[in-house]
Amino acid sequence: MGVFFYPAHERNMNQPVRRLLKTTLCLLLASTSPAFAGGTVIPLTPDPVNSSTPGFGSSIEATLNDPFAYDVDEPALNLPAQIWAGTAGYHGNEADGVDIMVSYTFPATTPETGATFVVDLYGRFGDNCCEARDNDFDLEFYSGGVAGTLVEKQENLAIPDTAPVHLRVTYMAGTAIDTIRIVARDAEAIAPIGSYFTLMEIRAAVLDPIVDSDGDGLSDEWEDLHNLDKNDNGDINPDNGAAGDPDGDMLDNLGEFNADTDPNDDDSDDDGLFDGPEVAGAGSRPPTNPLLADTDGDTLSDLVETNTGNFVNDADTGSNPTLADTDADGAGDADEVRRSTDPSDPDNGANLAIGKDVGFYDAAGAPTGSWAAFPASNIVDGNLRSISHTLDQASTNYYFELDLAEETTVGFISLSGRGYRDTCCAERLQNFTLRILDEARAEVHSQIITEQVQFTLEVDLTGTQPRGRYVQVVNTGGIDYAPQLAELEVYGSSSPPTPLKITAFSIDEVSGDVSLTWDSQTGGNYSIFGTPDLRAETLAEINDNVDSEGTTTTYDFVDPEVIGKPRYFYQVFQ
Repeated sequence: MGVFFYPAHERNMNQPVRRLLKTTLCLLLASTSPAFAGGTVIPLTPDPVNSSTPGFGSSIEATLNDPFAYDVDEPALNLPAQIWAGTAGYHGNEADGVDIMVSYTFPATTPETGATFVVDLYGRFGDNCCEARDNDFDLEFYSGGVAGTLVEKQENLAIPDTAPVHLRVTYMAGTAIDTIRIVARDAEAIAPIGSYFTLMEIRAAVLDPIVDSDGDGLSDEWEDLHNLDKNDNGDINPDNGAAGDPDGDMLDNLGEFNADTDPNDDDSDDDGLFDGPEVAGAGSRPPTNPLLADTDGDTLSDLVETNTGNFVNDADTGSNPTLADTDADGAGDADEVRRSTDPSDPDNGANLAIGKDVGFYDAAGAPTGSWAAFPASNIVDGNLRSISHTLDQASTNYYFELDLAEETTVGFISLSGRGYRDTCCAERLQNFTLRILDEARAEVHSQIITEQVQFTLEVDLTGTQPRGRYVQVVNTGGIDYAPQLAELEVYGSSSPPTPLKITAFSIDEVSGDVSLTWDSQTGGNYSIFGTPDLRAETLAEINDNVDSEGTTTTYDFVDPEVIGKPRYFYQVFQ
């Protein structure tokens, strides 16, 4: 007797939800002011009378009180704190359509001939929120205060969103000034409701005139530092002049001077890329910062972020080295590379939980309340600083439930506590159970997590690839006001699901006992059909509810139809 097994193709996998975010890129490659001049810091005084009232507990004074080592020559060499909090930074908060103004006064200053007045602005970075809220503003320079004479206005400025998140503005006029004012426009793309502007720190300085004995555009100080002859403009030895390139990195000395790179080191930041192609860009690569091995601060080297749009591996990611999230899907490039998803494809690797239905329930499964400002929806809003907070102190077996809207093969789940918001209550995300349920609400994964999660814990499920629709975080430990979450993120599996393939079978011709074994998915559910001739009208259902036993499943049954038949066919469906 011959028995032929014919496995059916698995149904199409669910596609990840596409999420496109509007982003703005403004990359500062190097200071636009002369380097190695030295200078004098100009003390700024907040002018709250001519400024918008700050919100969220912030203040204008907080933009001047970080004691970081400000360097007038290299303003991005040392950086202030750039994670916003009420005690660090200014946060303008006006009604929709109202521009925000921030003013500072200082002793009347007239830059002498050859000197340069500069303003250095430092933006918000690294707290997963609002880095674009300083991307459209003007900087005004006044004589006699804001009620006096507007001497100069520089428009449409933006603090870059990538590291070091710093902008230097150079005052061009030679008139005495004593006030600067930022006018930040209300950008609908950034804040459709309300008007916001953030600033972490601001400094002002007058750079000393540059001494250039040989007139080649390179300061004597810089040439001395790099062992170039300050009395030779290249006529004697071309390597000493502005067009010289002693290190052969395709960036001439004038370019090295303007970029603050080393003319005797072809790779100033040791990232494997020559300084010249970093400044100019080359091939598919955009210009990158030759002083930073990781221009966008996403922990991936500029060298591996090839900007081809094609993910190969962690040595050729295809992502943009000036964007921390190349495809703007809410999942950072480094996280996507670690999960082996494509950082240039918004349909591959996005956080599937964003904006999905989520609720908070008591131990009996009834919806329960939360503090008004901290609803359950905060855990799927993409903001690590917003949390959900239950009304009830006693909350044993209370749980969050996320509905992914359809069954999905899960690769990673990321859980974040309230540590991004404050230092309170880390125990409220501890001793809990992570559960995944399928469409029929059968449990396909359960995992007790005992550790305390103050910031973020990522659970790697690629070994089992459970397939489910509902994700629950359950306060099985009985801690008060728990579970408390800032964010629940779900990512699809980075590896393809186990193909549906029958790998073994056996049959007893006398009794009709049949055994089928196939490669399966953890949490899957299967249907078995039999047919004598592979025609649809002769398909007979044997069992439509066979639960997976893990990566392989064996199903034993008795089928009288195979007794005495020269051949018989079986199909397995998921």
